[in-house]
Amino acid sequence: MMIDYRMEVSLFFEFIQIAVGNRKSLSGSVTDAEWLRLFEFCKKQALIGVGFTAVEKLHAMGVVCPAALRMQWMALALQIEKRNGLLNEQCRQLARRYEHDGLETCILKGQGNCLNYPEGLRNRRQCGDIDLWATPINVRQQEQLETTICPRADRGGERELFTHSIFSAVFIKLRKFFTHCQLKEEFIKLKQVSQIKRELKEICPQADGGGEQQLFAHCLLIAELIKLRKFFTHCLLIAVFIKLKQVSQITRELKEIGPRADDGGERELSQITRELKEIGPQADRGIAIAVQTGKEEVEYVEYHGRKAVREYVRMQHRLEGNIEKPVIRYHHIEAPKIDGTEVEVHFRPCYAHSPLRNWRMQRWFNDHADVCMKNKTHMGFAVPTASVNVVYQMCHLFSHYFDEGLGLRQLMDYYFALRVWHNDVMECKDLQSQGMWCEGLGTAVMSKDEVMAVIRSFGMGKFAGAVMWVLNEVFGGGNDNENENEKCPRRTRRGTDGCPQADDGGERKLKRINRELKENNFGPWMICEPNEKEGRKLLEEIMKGGNFGQYDERGKELKNGGMVKHGIWKLKRVMRLVRSYPEEALWEPVFRVWHLGWRKVNG
Repeated sequence: MMIDYRMEVSLFFEFIQIAVGNRKSLSGSVTDAEWLRLFEFCKKQALIGVGFTAVEKLHAMGVVCPAALRMQWMALALQIEKRNGLLNEQCRQLARRYEHDGLETCILKGQGNCLNYPEGLRNRRQCGDIDLWATPINVRQQEQLETTICPRADRGGERELFTHSIFSAVFIKLRKFFTHCQLKEEFIKLKQVSQIKRELKEICPQADGGGEQQLFAHCLLIAELIKLRKFFTHCLLIAVFIKLKQVSQITRELKEIGPRADDGGERELSQITRELKEIGPQADRGIAIAVQTGKEEVEYVEYHGRKAVREYVRMQHRLEGNIEKPVIRYHHIEAPKIDGTEVEVHFRPCYAHSPLRNWRMQRWFNDHADVCMKNKTHMGFAVPTASVNVVYQMCHLFSHYFDEGLGLRQLMDYYFALRVWHNDVMECKDLQSQGMWCEGLGTAVMSKDEVMAVIRSFGMGKFAGAVMWVLNEVFGGGNDNENENEKCPRRTRRGTDGCPQADDGGERKLKRINRELKENNFGPWMICEPNEKEGRKLLEEIMKGGNFGQYDERGKELKNGGMVKHGIWKLKRVMRLVRSYPEEALWEPVFRVWHLGWRKVNG
């Protein structure tokens, strides 16, 4: 029976490899009973649509699926294609609606992953709900700066320099510099003042009316004194500055203060820098949400950050007439359905149970949120950049591994995400060598070492090795020479058994051969060395549980037996992983108790 099971599993994997294009044919014939088991396997792993692609390829080579089963399979595949088209349109509508209401969005998982699939498989990925990452729209520099400062200042970049200079006062702590009135003395000593004024007249002749000329000279002086020329040229403050909420108000106040900066205006300017520090944490535009007060007149409350996202979704439920409170988790809240499709709005992309790992994770994703929100596609919505997606998908897999379970559909998503990321890395090598940016808006493609450094900082280094082993085992593609893989698929697992030279000096040679074979079997898209021990455990969980563990029969009575029994089932599941991932497993019960309190407060 063990031999039959292994042969059956091998047939399943060969079937998937044909679907994704890593194998041309099966290693043997397929009986009608095996065709039925292949169908059930694809159904269990949510790969019906992808599996039908393999059916079509095999049919063209004369390996025919039974007619009745093939028609049933084709009908389901057509439904999946239609469903994907519908969800793409719904994602486009949601992105447009949220942006209109003041939220930037990025489609996670689901339809965002479809774009990574090859053309023939793109519409056959079995889709589920819509996962939307939303943040309040940041105050963008070019949109929020008033043109009254200098109507033609964009030509020479003065407006950008001006905004950099304002915000630099906050970060380099120039409060003492202003309060000690050193600006006046240094301003007199500056030889370039007259030259600056002459240039300003050429750039903006009408700049004399409101004191902009003198104010701009002050800002250039600050830049000169603190030697920020390189800082400005690399535009390192743009990502910080666009987070300001009250730029236009502050610039208007600075225009009034600027002409008086030599005789007492420094203190007032210092007060504004203190206000800027207070504004910083709530630097988004804010969203005005209608609240229920019982009065005839509508009242609005302005929310910021993650709370703005949560309150916006709650307002949507009120507008839909939903009386019940929406289900909320630490990282997402359920939004009203759109034409029957479930929508989850994420205010955090993902999370970890360990406080330290979670803090690192939230900080990293916050730093990369802006570039993901701007990574628009031809479908009309944004998706994470290839580098961010590789990190995010790993976090998503790790989270579900502890939660309910993983399926091969999620592993296939990650496989194609890695292939897309690897293609971007290869295509952009020449550009990176020239110091040019390659991904998103002003962001370099992350290398393999950089990706793994981030993943290890989240405590997922060992899990990444397990995922690499499963991907290579299931989808293949580790070695470009397909014939060699077919001849010796298990050669990397040989030990000293069966090797007559192992006892008299052949161990070293055998290790070298195995090492070379392993290197040949590593896919170029892999981010780390496969971990076979942990990979086998992961693959066993996948094969037993199916898609999100829905087919796992272990402890089924506890899983569906109410909150207490479900908690016991969850604890038993997590404890199975404690030897492999002790930090995350031991923190999980603590996080669960804390999360219960968090939901009481924020739900």
